Amino acid sequence: MTDDFEIMGSWWLPENENKKIPGLLKFAAEKEIELELMSSFDESQEQFFKRKQPLYFDIILGESRGRKLTLLRSQEKHKEGGSVGDSTFWRSSFHCDYIIEGIHFLSLDGIKFARMSVNFTYLEDWISPNPFVHEDMDGMDVIRYVNPPSHDIKIERINSVISIVSSESYSSDFKTVSMSVHSAFIIKPIAESKVIGWYEDVIGCLGNFLTLAIGKPTYPRSVTAYLSNRHEIEIFFSISNMLHMKDIHFSQMMIPYKDLTSYLDKFMNNWFNYSDTLEPVYELFFGTYYAQLYPRFYFLSLIQTIEAFHRRIYGDKGEYLSKDDYEPLRNDLTRSIPTEFPDDRDYPTGFRDALKSKIKFGNEYSLRTRLNQLSNIWGPLDSLLYENTVEFNHGIVCTRNYLTHYEKAPGCPIFEGRALNSINIILNSLCLIVLITHMGIPKLDAFRIVRRHNGRSLTNAINEIFQELI
Repeated sequence: MTDDFEIMGSWWLPENENKKIPGLLKFAAEKEIELELMSSFDESQEQFFKRKQPLYFDIILGESRGRKLTLLRSQEKHKEGGSVGDSTFWRSSFHCDYIIEGIHFLSLDGIKFARMSVNFTYLEDWISPNPFVHEDMDGMDVIRYVNPPSHDIKIERINSVISIVSSESYSSDFKTVSMSVHSAFIIKPIAESKVIGWYEDVIGCLGNFLTLAIGKPTYPRSVTAYLSNRHEIEIFFSISNMLHMKDIHFSQMMIPYKDLTSYLDKFMNNWFNYSDTLEPVYELFFGTYYAQLYPRFYFLSLIQTIEAFHRRIYGDKGEYLSKDDYEPLRNDLTRSIPTEFPDDRDYPTGFRDALKSKIKFGNEYSLRTRLNQLSNIWGPLDSLLYENTVEFNHGIVCTRNYLTHYEKAPGCPIFEGRALNSINIILNSLCLIVLITHMGIPKLDAFRIVRRHNGRSLTNAINEIFQELI
């Protein structure tokens, strides 16, 4: 990540350049971007002290020693005022989403870039795990950089080309030499420059893709944007609550770059094509990578992922009756709900509405039906669980119902303790198989990829659950 820094400068709003306020901009890459003003953007002290709501600005402009700065989406987080002797002070501080260095933009809509370069954590490890080769050339030790193959992928849905590129650099103090490799995604719209919000969506989609491929949470590390005139602009941002990054060997990754290259064009096009449809699936599933969840919450998140996937992809197969057949039945059932008990007592408040809600969604498939359908369509459940799919699904449904209502039904097995941890490993594997297969990798290859990645932990989990089910 970029090193932390502080900048003292003058700050103003685009519509009021005459009112410049001194202030300190603090950048902490793993915490936040904060602007501390020595006054306020309020029109007067009276307005400052009377105002009850925090201020928000799309754009704040700044300058420090001739250095132009644009702050994006600034939300006031604190204000204070008072008096010392005969002097009155009033100041405020803001949390900012981005710092754009080197140029002033006057509006969010006016922030458009011709292309953008983004580096992620682990990206170099994924693309080029061993880029430097040691050779003996005529008795001399030679370290040679082997540039990994670049890849240009046309993403039809966003009408853009995403390139995967790498470069090397070295430094020397004349005693030692340091060599390093830098990799990036280059996002280049084909038709026209795009606003920063568009790039945010693309970067978020790439981040999820990379998290899947690596099997670890990934974060944008640096962003460089380019105007149509090739003017290079640095964009700074902070990421709070970042998990501690541990080194990872390429053999531990879900799908190393070299193993994905033959599928990469199809995979990434599918990834972007389904980004809207599978948005809740991506959020639920990848959210489990970015949070340290208790086993029960982890289980429920994985179950929601499976339900959301089935609902979004097999929506036409997710209802018992057609809408035309169910709607009259729904209306009849809703109208038949009495307004009171037979002895004229009123129902508790909200009771009838609760029944109407259950009837409204009563045509949707149950979790059991969705699991059984996925087993029939994709097949990984049978492959993983030695043809105990029915018993496995029954245990999943019983456990989900228990963790939702905390009431054990007779004859319902509940996975708890070590068994719940094993179930979570299996469910994570199933989610991975379904996602990877849906992006264009053949089922058998997807199964082998997940089996290799989760390895012994998956085998032990399957054996433990198999013993639970027999």
